Amino acid sequence: MWKAITYVSSGLTLVAFVAAVAAWVYRSKILERERLIRLAREKDRAKLVENTLQFFSVDTQSLKKDQQYDLAIQQIHAWAARFRTSAIVVVVIAFLTTTVAVFAIWKSANTSPPARSSFGDSPTPNPTVEKNSNSRGQIRELSTAVNQSAVNTHPSSSAPLTNASKTRAHRLAGMVVDETGQPLAGAQASLDDFPERPPVESATNGTFVLENIPKQLNDQVRLRVSLSGYGTKTRDVIIGRSSPRIVLEKAK
Repeated sequence: MWKAITYVSSGLTLVAFVAAVAAWVYRSKILERERLIRLAREKDRAKLVENTLQFFSVDTQSLKKDQQYDLAIQQIHAWAARFRTSAIVVVVIAFLTTTVAVFAIWKSANTSPPARSSFGDSPTPNPTVEKNSNSRGQIRELSTAVNQSAVNTHPSSSAPLTNASKTRAHRLAGMVVDETGQPLAGAQASLDDFPERPPVESATNGTFVLENIPKQLNDQVRLRVSLSGYGTKTRDVIIGRSSPRIVLEKAK
């Protein structure tokens, strides 16, 4: 019984252990009553039997001495078995609780922490997010370059727009990527508004430029982009304002 103390590992198991010890000690005291009754002299045995039956709250007025003796021994055995069972149940519960606690500690110790970079405690950057950010940066740079070229080509563009200046040829820059954000080269970009014009191909970094578009600023046109092995996508864009980023999905 005392070897079980080596398995006490938490407050709950400690309480269970103390309860089991108390039940076992109480059982031992009850069995001690039986030993005293059996070893007592005849004149003392009757008194011990009477005290035992009173302890178990048993009415013995109608019983003979030998019947009282047998009843006292039965009550002692019944109570001893009851406390023995209680002690075993408590020990089993304590063992199961300890097992669960040990498993939880082991599980927590073997859980890998989130990956971190070698610079301080910053999380490891996501390559896909970085690629998408780089792609958007390339689109902004390309759009800025196209707008600057338009300003250099038409110095009077900063002046109030007339109908003549609005109808000058304009450019439309954009970028083509796949579902993971990787640039797609060789994609065919064209405008549905001008089907007679040949499409332009996207460069290795996925960018393309449609030039000499005879539309007014803020006019809407329909852009069509396609690539062999991928689907075709159309989008309505605004001249002079939009730098579309077209995402093509692989053909199924």
